[in-house]
Amino acid sequence: MHPSEERLDARVADALRALDRPPPAVRPEAVIASARRLRAGRRLVLRAAAVLGLIAVAGVALAMPGSPIRRWLGRASAGAASRAMPSPAAPAPGSATPRAARPLGARIALTPGDSFELVVEQLPSGGEVLIATALPLEMELSVRATRGSASYAVLPAGVLVRTSDDTAAFEVAVPERVRRFRVRWGDRVVFERRDGVVRTSGSQNSTGAYVLPFGHKR
Repeated sequence: MHPSEERLDARVADALRALDRPPPAVRPEAVIASARRLRAGRRLVLRAAAVLGLIAVAGVALAMPGSPIRRWLGRASAGAASRAMPSPAAPAPGSATPRAARPLGARIALTPGDSFELVVEQLPSGGEVLIATALPLEMELSVRATRGSASYAVLPAGVLVRTSDDTAAFEVAVPERVRRFRVRWGDRVVFERRDGVVRTSGSQNSTGAYVLPFGHKR
């Protein structure tokens, strides 16, 4: 026999012997365990995909104006912040309740006509009014509380001043173009300037302004 034929016969014999070997034994438990692992892996992939999808949808909804998710998050964060903030302590029995601070230096300014009147409604026991008249560069008439607190009400041709401070003081700046200006303590006229002529028993200070103490009588 030719050598090449002998080699071919040997290879065929080896192949036949390989086919004669019994297949490896397969245990049912191994097959079941492998199937369970496969199903578990698939469930994990599906859950991850679902979570990613929810995150994407929530992100789009959160970016939309007027989104209910944004309102819900705002309410949730506000609630958490209010729970985190300590509640104010209750005042001790018999302690004074804090009062709102009253405004100091209250001022009113307006453009007057030819005639103007300043009326003090409730006359304090102390304090004063300082009047600077015939100011050529001023266009507005102004009243300012330099001491104490005050409130103002605009009248048809004047200003009503209210104060509860016994030591309140005011500064009044009167433009030159106001031909007639007067000050009243209630119904009583205590100062009047008409066409440049002043009638008052108040005094002038070193700057030429008129000083009218409350309780002053004309």
